[in-house]
Amino acid sequence: MRSGGSPPRLYKETDQIWKTVLLDLSLVKFLLPRYCLVFPIPAIACTAIRESRPPKPRPLRSCTGRRAIGFWERLGATLLFVFFFDGSAASSTDPTTPWATSTTPMVVLLLTLLLTSHMNCFKNSVATSWHRAFTDSFSSLIFLSISLGKFLSKLHSASDAPWVAWFRRSYGWTDNHDMGDRHSLDTSIWKDILAGLSTFRLISKVSVGDGNSTSFWLDLWLGPAPFHERYPALFSHSIRPNASIFHVLHTGLNSNLGPRLSHAATGDLLALTSELGSVVLRPVTLDACVGRLTNKGLTNKDFYTNSFRHLQVDDQANMVWRTAAPLKCKVFCWLARRRRLPTNERRFRHTVASSAACPSCLADEDTDHLLIRCPRAQDVWSFFHPDATHLSNASLTDVLQLLFRSFEEATVNTAILWNIWKRRNALVFNNVDESLPLVVKNCVQDVRLWAYRCPKENSRCILNSWCITYDPPELL
Repeated sequence: MRSGGSPPRLYKETDQIWKTVLLDLSLVKFLLPRYCLVFPIPAIACTAIRESRPPKPRPLRSCTGRRAIGFWERLGATLLFVFFFDGSAASSTDPTTPWATSTTPMVVLLLTLLLTSHMNCFKNSVATSWHRAFTDSFSSLIFLSISLGKFLSKLHSASDAPWVAWFRRSYGWTDNHDMGDRHSLDTSIWKDILAGLSTFRLISKVSVGDGNSTSFWLDLWLGPAPFHERYPALFSHSIRPNASIFHVLHTGLNSNLGPRLSHAATGDLLALTSELGSVVLRPVTLDACVGRLTNKGLTNKDFYTNSFRHLQVDDQANMVWRTAAPLKCKVFCWLARRRRLPTNERRFRHTVASSAACPSCLADEDTDHLLIRCPRAQDVWSFFHPDATHLSNASLTDVLQLLFRSFEEATVNTAILWNIWKRRNALVFNNVDESLPLVVKNCVQDVRLWAYRCPKENSRCILNSWCITYDPPELL
């Protein structure tokens, strides 16, 4: 140890980093008994090499025993809480909270995983099992990708936290390496973080300041698309594909390319040089990373929107979910919309039932037959919609399109579908044949009760008027 004088700068920065880590570990100690969720440990970890117990009076418990596994479950749940929500109460409840506003460093989880992987009590086999339990259980889940995106967002933000500065010096843009470069000495955790870098760049764009934290080729910062997509021939000749904007503009574009360019790359170089003529860096301003769709700070909502962008949007989803009906009735209508109700036809197709016949007629009981085409269902529809004679051959999709046009109509017809389903179940399970007046009375009672759930007074008055039409109050 050096005697006299001030300690080296490295010691100061290391001390700041560990002060931050110890502060967060105190938060973990406070949250540990309060967030006891389930964090499964694989069977291989439970059957690994067990330690022998020392003699009494104070026997030591095995690190893979029942109590130890419960401890790791609580510890893992707490660390996941800190990792996902990052200590911010707003980010845990509001998916639109910007990632850059969180304060607690997620490096706590990373350092904990690194430390536990080197614990002697686990040996090599158990440490491998712990790492496998983490990666296999969560690497394919969207919320882990969101957490990695949150981590990358902090590395690209203007945060002055010590752990952010350390990660920037170790893995960020410097004279020798760039953010995104892979090295044989990189840890597995950093490789997992880099795996989400392409997705992070897909949902973000950069307002350029000094250009020190933005990739010249891979980030969207000028024009409608990143340069590697617009100039693929020239990008193939790049020596440093992850180079920052400041490095490329400071050293020159030609110095970052190979010695011999193809004909297509030469044309791209002329076009790119002309486009870069209007670019002026602002040394005193940091780069700002925002969402492509919102032009605001990146949030969980941006990542979820990108994760599900490949799915086809159901045009009739709003007709099912935007009603005053309770949640169980909405779920019922959604299952009917997706043809997932346990009808006899579906149960017979899955070898659960011995017949696909309808309990009240000889036709196959699929979703459309049960709710629309069955004579018992037609009686109910004809009573409430006497003019809709074409419903005898209609499907549930047609009914949703024709009769779920407004909030009030969707609520009323949801009650009709729900009571047709309950009438069928009463016949199947209780051998009770409910009459049409009883079904009408149940529909009216449901709509009158659901009217109190309406957010607007006008909708409540419309539903009450409909109830009075079919069930007028008795005159005193």
